[in-house]
Amino acid sequence: PKGETGLLVSKIGKGTPFTGYAKNKQQTEKKKLKDVFVKEDLYFNSGDLLRMDNEGFVYFQDRIGDTFRWKGENVATTEVADHLLAVDFVEEANVYGVKVPGHEGRIGMASLKLKENMDFDAKPIHEHVKYFLPSYARPRFIRLQDSVAVTGTFKQLK
Repeated sequence: PKGETGLLVSKIGKGTPFTGYAKNKQQTEKKKLKDVFVKEDLYFNSGDLLRMDNEGFVYFQDRIGDTFRWKGENVATTEVADHLLAVDFVEEANVYGVKVPGHEGRIGMASLKLKENMDFDAKPIHEHVKYFLPSYARPRFIRLQDSVAVTGTFKQLK
């Protein structure tokens, strides 16, 4: 539905084959989704989460591995980070879920690197995420860091 984040899948068939991963049958089978819409259908799981706006434009939200569940809802970490980056003093944002004892799922943690010569102010962040994000997606913890750690391929460590 418009406005909701969903998984991009592609029907596998004669006109749209999926030959799989070279020498990796196990990974190939993990990417196949069966009985998605009707019995016996077969789809490719892209791992990409997309959202369509009310005008029909489609936006990349996140990768499946870059989500966490809180209060029964999937939270796309890239979407949350993008909103945090809109706050004028935030240079980098890394969002991930952390376990909280006694609670199911993970709650949002945002690691922020501030722009040079800028100070942290919780009020504009709170107002921004409250306006743009549903309650379950709003980070409940914020960690200020001098830098955001990345992997060898420059993907943020979560």
